[in-house]
Amino acid sequence: MVTKKERDKRHKQKVDVLTYYGNGYCKCVRCGFTDIRALCIDHIYGGGRQHIASIQKMGSTFYHWLIQNNYPNGFQTLCVNCNMIKRIDECKERNSVPPIE
Repeated sequence: MVTKKERDKRHKQKVDVLTYYGNGYCKCVRCGFTDIRALCIDHIYGGGRQHIASIQKMGSTFYHWLIQNNYPNGFQTLCVNCNMIKRIDECKERNSVPPIE
C-alpha cells in the first residue's frame, strides 16, 4: 500500500515534470488544457512505446526517470486528447492505422 507521503511525492514529481515540459506551465502545449488528471508526457518525435519498454519505466517511475536524467530533450506536455490527435495524424501521414491499446 502506498503511503500518503509517497503519493504526495509522486504528485509533486508529476507536477514538476509536466510543468517543465509544458514550458513553465502545468498545461498542454497545444491547447492549454490544465486538468492534471488528463495531462501526459509525449515523445515529440515518436517512438514512445519503444522508449518506455527499453527503460522499463511507466507512470510515476517515468516521471522520476525524466528528473534523474536532467529533463532530457524530446518531450512535451500534452493532454490525452491532443496526444491521441497527434498519434492519429502521424498514422495518417504513414497511411497506417494506430494500434488499439
